[in-house]
Amino acid sequence: MTQKISFQYRDPEDTELLNHRWEGIIEPGVKQGFEVTLGTDPPQTTITIRRGVLVTDEFCRIEETEPIIDALPIPPNEEAHPRWDLVVCEHRYLRSVPPPVAMYAIIQGEASNTPTLPNLPTGCVPLAYAYIPAGGVRYTDILNFVTQFRYNCVWDDAAAAWRIVLGAKMAMLIAITPNAAPALSVTPGLRVFVNAGGVPDGSIITWTRVMELTPQGFTELVVLAQEVIAARGTKNTLDARLDISLAEDGTYKRTGFLDQVMDEVEAARGSMASLDARLDVSLNNDGSYRRVGILDDVLDEVEAARGSKASVDERLDVSLNNDGSIKTAALQEKIAHGDLTNMPDTGGSNGDHDARYYRQSQINDALNQLHDKGVLSGLEYLGAVLIMGQGLCLHFDSGYVLRGGKVISSAGGYSDPITDDGTWYIAVDSDGGLVTTQSGFGSNVPLRKLYQSSGTLTANSDKRNIISLPDRRNIFRHADDRYDPAVTSLGGASLAWEGVLAIGKVAGCGTTTYDGQTRGYCRMVDATFAAVFETGMTVTFWNTDDMETHKRIVHE
Repeated sequence: MTQKISFQYRDPEDTELLNHRWEGIIEPGVKQGFEVTLGTDPPQTTITIRRGVLVTDEFCRIEETEPIIDALPIPPNEEAHPRWDLVVCEHRYLRSVPPPVAMYAIIQGEASNTPTLPNLPTGCVPLAYAYIPAGGVRYTDILNFVTQFRYNCVWDDAAAAWRIVLGAKMAMLIAITPNAAPALSVTPGLRVFVNAGGVPDGSIITWTRVMELTPQGFTELVVLAQEVIAARGTKNTLDARLDISLAEDGTYKRTGFLDQVMDEVEAARGSMASLDARLDVSLNNDGSYRRVGILDDVLDEVEAARGSKASVDERLDVSLNNDGSIKTAALQEKIAHGDLTNMPDTGGSNGDHDARYYRQSQINDALNQLHDKGVLSGLEYLGAVLIMGQGLCLHFDSGYVLRGGKVISSAGGYSDPITDDGTWYIAVDSDGGLVTTQSGFGSNVPLRKLYQSSGTLTANSDKRNIISLPDRRNIFRHADDRYDPAVTSLGGASLAWEGVLAIGKVAGCGTTTYDGQTRGYCRMVDATFAAVFETGMTVTFWNTDDMETHKRIVHE
């Protein structure tokens, strides 16, 4: 368990720590103001952002003390369908001087006959959704972002649903919609939703709305009043209608149809004191027949005919169609290759085994041979940023990798700081996160190999294993592709070579003096292995530890 206390005696006055003291106490988002309206310039093709206060995802407090008049131009809609846009405030905390300022932007959606809302970019706080019709130059609907107060619940982006945190407790959500948006069928108001809990932790929540306050009043009271008015019928009051058939104590008045029913019940009693006493002769209290006489004999026969099934029909369905004809499919299957029962997963033999079926272990082995780790797309190197007092952080784009036969999404971002001199490795782990270490790539997906000397990167090489399909890997950078000579990096079609492929075992590498110069060399372990090489041949050595390849020319 990790315990965090903010702040203790003599803790550093660090702005990042000060910002995160509110984490878990308040939610990021607009706290006051920041309403988005049409601008002032006719024909209002800009937007104005009112003053207000908001909190970013990194818990930085941003305040605009004055409205930003005509803050942004509205992107015209040149399409034949309407479009939804998203107005955002963008800010990222950086340890830099001067610090970054908050910027405002309009994220354009895609025009469609049924347009969807744009996704929120990373590092942005939503201010409003804006609707622009086909061929329009100004917004016709602006929905300022809904303010939410929540208890014991979190939003799951992947599932697009609310989840309860502690399932034993109730969860509550209060949503305040500031204005109407007819294009989204949204009306202004305050709405309260609850979930009673008593479910496993992390369960998806089904909300129950317990209150809605709109400009017309409390919806529940309005609905109740409408129900009472409808219940009056043709009478002036509900009481006047009830007086027709009910006495003041709520009992039925024996008039009209009820009087006829009572006459019929009294007649149905026969010679018994009550209708229930007469029914008890042949029926149980649940309405089922009492097992007496011929009925008992029939039920015994039916129960025996069920066998191990829940009903006679279920037993007949095993072998008969609904028209009584025999089902032939299951019978033919048994005749063709018998029951596939007790067939071992690995090893051994079984007389019932059908050659058309493969054991699961065989399938797994084949999959493991097809798949290898590597980058499927993205994760481009975007540059390096110096973090004061820590070191260089490398910035990577988002992308996808293949690891252990699974496609993993990585958000990219910044690596951990490069602190000490020496060789560094940056890779993607099984959760899609960036790993920065000096101990090699390990089982992670390689991205970059670096060397830092006196605080300066003297080497920064791309080590991505770019793969296009799991079953087509070129793991040898210097091999020529027979089918596509341009494909000499990892990935692409399967490789083929023409000529002799010489393979030798390396005994060791080092440096020696040759032709008056110091040169690197790799030496074969003995004459048997060296005999496959010829003088003047170009040889590629592959170091599997760090995925390095080197070309050398055979001299002797």
